[in-house]
Amino acid sequence: MQNNIMEITQHKMKKHSDKDFLSTIQDIINILPSNVMIVDEDHNILLVNDTMLTAAGKSKEEIIGCYCPKLIHGFDEPFPGCPLEEALEKGQNVEKDLFDPFYKRWVSSAVYHTNYKTEDGKKIFFHIAYDITDRKKSEEIIKQQNEFLENIIESLTQPFYIIDANDYTIKMANS
Repeated sequence: MQNNIMEITQHKMKKHSDKDFLSTIQDIINILPSNVMIVDEDHNILLVNDTMLTAAGKSKEEIIGCYCPKLIHGFDEPFPGCPLEEALEKGQNVEKDLFDPFYKRWVSSAVYHTNYKTEDGKKIFFHIAYDITDRKKSEEIIKQQNEFLENIIESLTQPFYIIDANDYTIKMANS
């Protein structure tokens, strides 16, 4: 049954033109609330979703064909930590959190290999990114508060410990 579905799907896809296929891909990536780009191995932007257009404040015509590091990050070359560069180097998908120096924001960025190539043989990648600056700021606040609490507990001259009420294990104690 699974093979029949795949054969039917492949048969139907073969009937569609490249334009139909790109339109379908565009519809699919427009569903996603994150910034999505389809890029080639040279960082040229081939397709973007509406979320990306809104974030960049540009039209599709202004973005398609542009060099991603320049357009998105303001660099003439890939910025340090670029996930596409890492995906090319390692030959595998890359997911990472990084600080974008151009926007001074934290982003969760992922680059995934596809099985597709451009007409001139360049590998095509699916690139998705979303802002995680608020999460990173919250994590830093929690870390600072934990360090502050640990310093207070460690400075106590009397023995002090915190016990988990469920399993009675010691969760924190001073020296």
